[in-house]
Amino acid sequence: MNATELLPLVRELYSRCPETRRLLAWGLQSALFLLGYVDDHADEAGIEAARDVALLDFASSSRHAGVLPAALDSAAASRSGEGPH
Repeated sequence: MNATELLPLVRELYSRCPETRRLLAWGLQSALFLLGYVDDHADEAGIEAARDVALLDFASSSRHAGVLPAALDSAAASRSGEGPH
């Protein structure tokens, strides 16, 4: 599965289980599999790309304003190699 195919699945997962927005790509990989969204473990790079777009979608939505700053901060930190402080 590529990022285009994973994006709607990640968006649905984020809508149904908001706590998953804080997961990194490898955690989302397991969550998508265990919750039955995918039949096999999806490619981690595709998940990360879909995750980044989905988080930006939720952050830009006025309905979700103020919900995701911590998740976006952790996403930026994970890409830069920094951990939470």
